[in-house]
Amino acid sequence: MIRYRYVGVLVIFLAVLAGSSLVAAQVFSLQHSAGWNWEKAGFDDENSGLNPQMQINKGDVKDLGVKWVYQIPQNPFTGSLASISGIKTRPLVMNGTVYIATAYNRVIALNAKTGNEVWSFQVNLTKAVSKPWVSPIVDLHHITSYNGIIYLQAADCAIYGLDAKDGSVEFTIPDPCKDIPGGSYRYVGRSAPVIYEKQDVLILGSGGQSSGRGFIAGYNLTNSQLLWRWFIIPPWGGDPDWDTKYTVQKGDGSYISGPSKGNIAPYLGDWGSSNRIVGGTSWDLNLVDQESGIVYIATSVPEGPDSKLFPGPNLYGSSMVALNATTGEMLWYYQMTPHDLYWHGVPFQTGVLAEVRLENKVGKAVLTGSKSGYVYAFNAENGSLLWDPVKLGIHLNDGNDNAGNDANMPLSQKDLVGKIICPLQGVFAPSAFAYNTLYVTAQNNCGTPTPTGVDSWRYSAVGPVNSTLYAIDASNGQIKWTFYMPNQYQGAAVAVSGRVVYAVDRTGILYALDADTGRLIRTLNLGGVGAAGVSIGADDEGKMMIFIASGGAGSTKTTPGIVIALGK
Repeated sequence: MIRYRYVGVLVIFLAVLAGSSLVAAQVFSLQHSAGWNWEKAGFDDENSGLNPQMQINKGDVKDLGVKWVYQIPQNPFTGSLASISGIKTRPLVMNGTVYIATAYNRVIALNAKTGNEVWSFQVNLTKAVSKPWVSPIVDLHHITSYNGIIYLQAADCAIYGLDAKDGSVEFTIPDPCKDIPGGSYRYVGRSAPVIYEKQDVLILGSGGQSSGRGFIAGYNLTNSQLLWRWFIIPPWGGDPDWDTKYTVQKGDGSYISGPSKGNIAPYLGDWGSSNRIVGGTSWDLNLVDQESGIVYIATSVPEGPDSKLFPGPNLYGSSMVALNATTGEMLWYYQMTPHDLYWHGVPFQTGVLAEVRLENKVGKAVLTGSKSGYVYAFNAENGSLLWDPVKLGIHLNDGNDNAGNDANMPLSQKDLVGKIICPLQGVFAPSAFAYNTLYVTAQNNCGTPTPTGVDSWRYSAVGPVNSTLYAIDASNGQIKWTFYMPNQYQGAAVAVSGRVVYAVDRTGILYALDADTGRLIRTLNLGGVGAAGVSIGADDEGKMMIFIASGGAGSTKTTPGIVIALGK
C-alpha cells in the first residue's frame, strides 16, 4: 500500500485530579492530526498533492481571510543575475514553520502563525554560475525535506541539505554536473532531489538546460558518494546501437548496460552522429516508490538545433522511465512523443504514483500529463498503458505525439514552417490525485516554428492562451468535469484538501473548486505571477492554514514576490 506519513503524538491522560481539564487541553493541543505538515514538494513521496486534513473544507474555504503577508526580499545580486526574481517553489510546512525558496536560490523559514522570518540561507550565485559547466540561466522549481533536513538543488546542480531548525548546512553534493562524460556540456539545477529511504539513496536530475547531456544520478545519502549515473541520451558523435540498451556509469567510473525494454523498436543510428547531441534532461520533480525501490523519471527533449540533425525516435527523450533506485538499471520506458520536435516533454513534475481502482482490483499507476496535451496512466510495474491517452484541448499538426514506431523519424522544423502546432504547451504544471481522480490543468494554446539562425529554432505563440482544469476518473480515463480559466496556466501545482481543488493561474488568480463537481467556490487575486501552487499545513497551535507564494517576472508586473497565509 502507498504510505502517507502522518505525524502523531501518543497522549496518555492521567486522571489524578478532578480539575485536570486544563492540563488535558494543553496536552491535546500538541497532537499532530492528519495533514499537520506538508513535508515533501508534492506533499508526499507519491506527489499526490493531497493533504487529508478536513479543518479547512469546501464548506468554509470561502470564509478564510488573510492572516499575514510576507514580502520576499529583493534579489541581492548584480550584473546578469540582477534580473532574477519571483518564486516558483511550493511552500513546505513543518512543525509550525513555512519554508520557501526564491528563484535566486535563497531558502527562507517563516513562522507559520505570524509570518516572521526565522532564518534564511543564500546560495552564492556569483560563484555558482562562474563554473564553466554551468549555464547562466538561473531558476528553482522545488524544495523538499527528509528527516528534518530541507533539500534544494542550486543553480550549479549542487545539492544542499539544510537543518530545518536553523538553516545550517548538514549535507552537500558540491558538483554533480561537473565532468559529465561524452562531450562539453553546460547545466543548470532546478529541482529538488528525491530519496529512496530504505537504502539511503538520494536521486537527482541533470537540470533543465538543453546544452547538457541528460542524466539521472544516485548518491549515497551518508557520504555523498556517487553510486550510479544513468544517461538519457548518447554522447557527442552518437552511438548506432543506442536504442538496443541502456547505459549506466557506476560510482567507480566503470559502465554497465542492459537490454532496452519499451514501446519503440530499435532505430539504427538514432540521434545521428552530430557533436550537437544535447538535451533529454530531467528538470522535473521525480517520483520514488518507497515500497518497490523504483524511481520514475520524466525526460525532456532536445531543443534548439534543427531535428534533421537527429533522425530517429531520439530515445530516451520525451519518455516516462522506471529505474532501480539502488543501481540505476532501467526497468522499462515508454516514449510518449518519438522524435519530439514540438517541445512536448513532461513539465515540472514526473507525475503521481497512485493506487487506482480498475474494475475489481487496485493497482499502482503512474499518472502524468504532457505538454503534448495528453494525460497518461502507466502500469507502475511494467509501463503498459492502463487506458488510452486522454486528449485535452485543441490538437493540430502534432503527428508524432503517441505515434510509436509510426512516427516521422526524419521530420524537421522546416517541414512545419507556416503551420500551426497545437498545443504548444499543453499540460504545464504538476497535477494532483485524490478520490480516484486526477486533477490536471491544460493550456489551450498554439504556436509555429520560427528560425533563429542556422539550424536553430524556437516556437512563437499564435493567438490567445486560456486554460482548462480537468477532473479525470483514474479507473478509465473518462473526464468527470471541466472548469474553464481565461488566462495562461503554467507552473503552479494543483492541490487538493478538504474536498477542495486549489489552482493558481499565471496571472495570480487563486481558484478554489468543489472537488466533486467543479463548482467554483471562491477566487482571490494574489497580485503577482502564479507559478508556485498551494500548500496546506498547521501553525504551532494546530490551526490549519493555506500558504501561497506568488510574484516574479511573467504576464504581470515583475515583483520580488510575496507569501500569503489564509486562515480562519
